Amino acid sequence: MPPFGFLLFLLALPFRIIYELCIFYIKGSPYRKYSKQYLISVQISFCQWLFDLPVTESRYFSLYNASMISSFLGFKYSSILGRYPGHGEPYDDNSFWLRKAPNRKSTDPILIYLHGGGYCFQLGPSQYKAVVTIVELLDASKRENLSVLIFDYNLASSGFTFPSQLAQFHDTYQKLTVIGSNSNIILMGDSAGGNLALVYLQYLKDLQQKNSYSAQGVVYPSKLVLISPWVKIQPEPEDYRPGHSYYDNDTMDLLRYEHFSDSQAIRRVFGTSDLDSLTVSPGRAPLNKLEWSGITSINDENSDILVIVGEDEVFRDDVLDWCHVILDCPLQGSLYHNTNSALFIPAIHEYKSLPDKGTAGVEVFVEPWGVHDATFLFEDDLLDKIDKLGLSSNVNAVDSDTYFGTYRIVQFLNRVL
Repeated sequence: MPPFGFLLFLLALPFRIIYELCIFYIKGSPYRKYSKQYLISVQISFCQWLFDLPVTESRYFSLYNASMISSFLGFKYSSILGRYPGHGEPYDDNSFWLRKAPNRKSTDPILIYLHGGGYCFQLGPSQYKAVVTIVELLDASKRENLSVLIFDYNLASSGFTFPSQLAQFHDTYQKLTVIGSNSNIILMGDSAGGNLALVYLQYLKDLQQKNSYSAQGVVYPSKLVLISPWVKIQPEPEDYRPGHSYYDNDTMDLLRYEHFSDSQAIRRVFGTSDLDSLTVSPGRAPLNKLEWSGITSINDENSDILVIVGEDEVFRDDVLDWCHVILDCPLQGSLYHNTNSALFIPAIHEYKSLPDKGTAGVEVFVEPWGVHDATFLFEDDLLDKIDKLGLSSNVNAVDSDTYFGTYRIVQFLNRVL
């Protein structure tokens, strides 16, 4: 039987929604980009409430599994997913295909999606729809040879504390690269999925240094797409003061400082893991670029990296500081301040660098007034517009402000695939 705290959460939910409605029409929404959108404002507040739950109780919101989502959405969006070869077909115990390109070669790209949710929440319908939207908006010539794999890890809320998710992913990745000889892997992760992508780079580096791989060597991902990545597991106490995103954005984001400053809650996710290890917390202080040397995903001209973070996120400074030190991005979190306009200003919200010898191509975007993981949580309605309203499956027809992350991910993939 669910615990009392979870039942109380459900009982209080209607009253919370009514309260939010009253506040919305009296004071307005605290979430700047969605100040006139009540439904999204409630969704953001609902996410806050979910993260207020004890870790072990959050598992009751994951009573479904990824295959159920795949089947349901496969039926609902049959006009789209019915065209995807291999849709829903299992790859191994931890993953299944969204799309498996026919007659593929080992050099053809495989995009692996690593979902967010603090390692506590299951893959959600909005995340699945967002991935489908991205694939559907790709140029047909880019999509033709692209395979997309959904990775579905066990949850810390069900007792599988980190690094069990890392071990699961290594099994799948090794099957793809060592056994399957696939050499063109793209990792796309949001929030905790972004953390998993980055810690896996360090995990591969450790294996390489220990000579524990076969003679063919380590196959690093060729491309990285990181959306609101959870780079630093726990904030420092000094992060919660004016001028820092954990403080300034604490009431404007779906995540809050208290969700990460609680050491006991963090330990329920990470168990006895060393929180200062790069295979747990890739953005831990002090950042050192030398610790990322030898990782071709970052230090090779044939690699490309895309990072998107919201201006109103509590994670913003951690993400930008990681980009500043590791990717030489001038957008530095410790010097970044919220703007008063929702307009996209390239000098403030964008950095791009072309690949160079020993350096990957880099694109970093700060979404004006954006909240945590907006691409995969609040842009999924675009798939309905494509499916039901007949919106052209062309990224140039997409509103790049409303669908900030989706638009830029598609543009990035169209360029690098």
